[in-house]
Amino acid sequence: MTDPVAAPVLVLRAVVPATPHTCLRPNHRAPRIAKWRAGMDLKEAAFLAAVDALSGAGFAAVPADGPLWLEAAVYWEKGRRRQDLDGCISSLKGAIDGACRALGADDGRIRGISVDQVTTTEPQGAVFLTVYAGPWPWGGGADAEERA
Repeated sequence: MTDPVAAPVLVLRAVVPATPHTCLRPNHRAPRIAKWRAGMDLKEAAFLAAVDALSGAGFAAVPADGPLWLEAAVYWEKGRRRQDLDGCISSLKGAIDGACRALGADDGRIRGISVDQVTTTEPQGAVFLTVYAGPWPWGGGADAEERA
């Protein structure tokens, strides 16, 4: 009889009250300083949202080592279009860095990212970040143990 695979542990669920600026898209032609500033603004917003979420109850401590898994849901504000997958992930880099900084974890430990994009009619968008630690959180599969 084999041991059951351990369930992933929820370590963070935060709502960042901002979406990535259009200049953070990889092919956007903007001055380097504008891209840097937009990335730092998103990173700071994600850090503050994660610290606020962690101050509440219900989240497990981040393990010292092992894989982390990230779910991101981007709710684009009115007038913004969805991005292609690689563009969306790269524009979320500041948010991922800010959340990892709040967790005290290196973002190099993230082994997988799930991204969902939704367009809304609201004037303000948001990014919902969820971080798991442990084994692959998105279902089993024959190679689930290899991914963990």
